[in-house]
Amino acid sequence: MALMPCRECGKTVSTEAVSCPQCGAVNPTRLPARQQASTPAVKKKPGAILRGLLGLVLVVVLVKAFLGSSDKPDGKSGDDGSSHVYTDTNIPGSTNPLAPVPVPVPTCKKDWHACKDNADVVNTYEGWSMVQVRCKDSAKESAKYGTPDFPWFSFGTFNRGEDYVKTGIATSIEKDAQFSNGFGAMVHTRIVCRYDLNKGTVLNVTAQPNR
Repeated sequence: MALMPCRECGKTVSTEAVSCPQCGAVNPTRLPARQQASTPAVKKKPGAILRGLLGLVLVVVLVKAFLGSSDKPDGKSGDDGSSHVYTDTNIPGSTNPLAPVPVPVPTCKKDWHACKDNADVVNTYEGWSMVQVRCKDSAKESAKYGTPDFPWFSFGTFNRGEDYVKTGIATSIEKDAQFSNGFGAMVHTRIVCRYDLNKGTVLNVTAQPNR
């Protein structure tokens, strides 16, 4: 097998090759005699090759962009044909089972621990009315003679400060109760009731005549 330089690119090519494997130029020695003079040499310019490669890259990019659009969180079907539902864990009412459960912030109205001082407990905490009712019932039970009388709004006085919140022990005071003495007379009496906010029970009730 003889070798010769390609007349287009200069690379070594076999004389039996129909075309140059490097540039694709036709080997005129392999064509019939009537075609050798009329057939122009085929030459692939470097610019044509570059344009072909760029076109191929563009096609690949477009295909990937089209296929990738199905992965967007829009709730449509993905590549596997299944339906995807995307939810944000920060959106209230999210159906995502992994979404964090919101923790309610304690308020003084529901939880006396969140109150800032004694006045806040008395005026804001909705359980304070039960403190007044139970202190009144305990005061009645402590009466030695007959049934005591109380104002319509009882145990409306309290101590100033922050000890109710700090200790959980509250003091409710009624200044104008009337208790019967041993002689049957009604005496204006000051009642002091100590109440355990944690347990919801009256600790003790003391009565002293008003002077």
